[in-house]
Amino acid sequence: MGMIKIILFLLLNFCFLSSYSQEKTDTVKFNNSLFIKHIVDAGESLKIISKKYNVTVSQILEANEMDRNLYYNQTLYIPINNVKRNLKSRKQFLETEQNKNITNIALLLPYYITKNDTMFNNFEDTSVISSLYFKASDVALSFHIGVQLAIDSLRNLGKNIVLHTFDTNRDSVKTQKIINSNILKNMDIIIGPLHANNFRVLCKKYGNDKSKVLVNPLSRKTNKIKKYNSVYQISINNKEQSKIIVNHIVKNYKNKRVIVLFNDKEEEIAGYVKHLFRMQKKTVNLFKIKYANVDSIRSLFNEFQVVFIPSINKPFVSKLLSSIGIMDSVSVVYGLDSWKQYENLDIDNLMELDVHLPISNFYNNQNNYEKSFLNLFEKKYNTNQGKYTFLGYNIVMHFCLTKNIFSFKKHNLGINENISAPIFHYLDYRLIKAD
Repeated sequence: MGMIKIILFLLLNFCFLSSYSQEKTDTVKFNNSLFIKHIVDAGESLKIISKKYNVTVSQILEANEMDRNLYYNQTLYIPINNVKRNLKSRKQFLETEQNKNITNIALLLPYYITKNDTMFNNFEDTSVISSLYFKASDVALSFHIGVQLAIDSLRNLGKNIVLHTFDTNRDSVKTQKIINSNILKNMDIIIGPLHANNFRVLCKKYGNDKSKVLVNPLSRKTNKIKKYNSVYQISINNKEQSKIIVNHIVKNYKNKRVIVLFNDKEEEIAGYVKHLFRMQKKTVNLFKIKYANVDSIRSLFNEFQVVFIPSINKPFVSKLLSSIGIMDSVSVVYGLDSWKQYENLDIDNLMELDVHLPISNFYNNQNNYEKSFLNLFEKKYNTNQGKYTFLGYNIVMHFCLTKNIFSFKKHNLGINENISAPIFHYLDYRLIKAD
């Protein structure tokens, strides 16, 4: 099964079974028989609905005089005599589960359920669906696959873990509604929301709750969440990356010339980098670059130098690397983690410049842990992993099992920040760990 088919399977049949929704059931009476009114949610099938109410698919079809086709927001009537009398609401379920020896994990991700659902409602030929889906779902779905793979592995080890998914849809109003509903109060680990503003809303309510772990998986912005003790920041901000880079340069190029290149919007980080080198008793030259073309920067280069570019400005980085690459001088270049996402960078130039990057979450099949992950993934899905699959897997394995995948530094203000980012460099058309 290809990755897109896996994504669609998760999207339409699995990952929203525990997603947040308002109660959509009422009891009604027809011909002296009682029924529960059910509004079909995105991703629900007849099989899913029948299991929820402990009835058969045939009973639902007969009660509603329908064929097997469902559509979003369709009204169904479930014969109440067949419904379990002890059927619990979601709130009751969570309160009961809290008393068991389980770990409740909540995923708050932008799945875009409704947009995907409406894309497929009118397809009679389902074979065409495998090549179509709402592309903005990529991040959430690839991340979700890694989380689910880790949970499956932990369950095989005897861990009792319940996964709850919530579609934030990158909607601040919807996210705030989820958070304010108290549906997260019994969660042990909350991963997401992905976007900084929405994550800050979560922190305001649960950021200092000692019974919880709040994981900020992708955003590097920490300024407004530093005071929260329960927050674990996975992606390393640029200042922490700079510390790692400066240490690596001083260790490996102690007696070599080092220059720092930056644009007019990056003076603060450039000054911080200079301070870090000064603390290591290493002299560096800082150059603010107005024009990144080769003629404008040629005079800054000697026969050999180590170049640090603390920039996340994609056009600036791309132009600067291109200009450095066509000069006669030899350079070893250091950049930031986000560069690995820049598709427009020429791989031959990256190798020629021996570009080094600190990467906090990178899979390169170099140790037993990574090989184990790959074996599990290929065995289950028989395809290539998604962009954020390994990250989702690592987060769950760290907080539910090993506690040693990430290295967190506790700030005085509260936040726990990941500081582990080995240096990789480009060699033989791939990123490998530097010595």
